[in-house]
Amino acid sequence: MIDILRDPALFARVLPEAESAFLPSEGDKKRLDIVTLCNSPLLQSVYAETLRIRTANMLPRIFETGEQPLKGWMFPKKSVMFILGNIVGFDKKVWNVGNEEDPHPVEEFWADRFLIYPNNPRSGPLRNPVAEITKDAKQESGSKENIPRFSTTGLTGAWIPYGGGNNMCPGRHFAKQELIGTFAMLCAHFDLEILTPAGFKLEPDTRYRMFGAMPVKGKIPARVRRRLGA
Repeated sequence: MIDILRDPALFARVLPEAESAFLPSEGDKKRLDIVTLCNSPLLQSVYAETLRIRTANMLPRIFETGEQPLKGWMFPKKSVMFILGNIVGFDKKVWNVGNEEDPHPVEEFWADRFLIYPNNPRSGPLRNPVAEITKDAKQESGSKENIPRFSTTGLTGAWIPYGGGNNMCPGRHFAKQELIGTFAMLCAHFDLEILTPAGFKLEPDTRYRMFGAMPVKGKIPARVRRRLGA
């Protein structure tokens, strides 16, 4: 929410996506269609980018074989290794960082990082798009509307906020609905404004490293006002 609210242009794009998921219900009330909401390409991209840049979990792994994956290190068979998950989330060799005219460093939040646009084969999360993504982009290039789609293709081992393999978090789908749904509900009931000064840089509180999500360091001033009739 902080990253969205600090960017008025992004908020103007995101708000209609959230509002369109509220459907008429009994009386004057509306119900939130969570499936429609969580299928929004833009909201999914914002969600995925938030997890890429704001999480730092520890992933335990056991060496089942004698294979040594790290040059210069020896790991006994059956030994346990812990991997800091957000290291790969900032790997410049993996992630799309934009170009000279429109740079998007891995250290900065970019809402469109996980979106593939039909008329732009260089869009999407990967620095070097895999063949399937490039092929799909070319096939869609004739579309009259430049409608993007959300993609995590090719990110196995790079986007791992929920871990990976057979032990991947079983609650990840609920967590996605909870995160995106909470944003939509707050926007529906409150006028929200972040009051950080121009040029303010968000920094993670590294004291929470290894425990999942890292909150922002320090206090973030904000104005919250209930919407009339909400």
